[in-house]
Amino acid sequence: MEGIIAPSHSLKSTSANLGALRLSELAKRLEHGARTGDLAEPLVLVGELKREYQQVASALTELLTKDRV
Repeated sequence: MEGIIAPSHSLKSTSANLGALRLSELAKRLEHGARTGDLAEPLVLVGELKREYQQVASALTELLTKDRV
């Protein structure tokens, strides 16, 4: 679990800065669980995080595309 602490911490901070608060909260839960060794269902949490990341990425792409038109 050590290997997911730093990436989840970075994702937590970066997504919060972008206003992607649900993504930030999921990353926070993953980071905290990895630090404490208390990740009951890590694959479920990672799946949620992945879906939320995809939604945020899609929304950001849409915003960038609008600005170019």
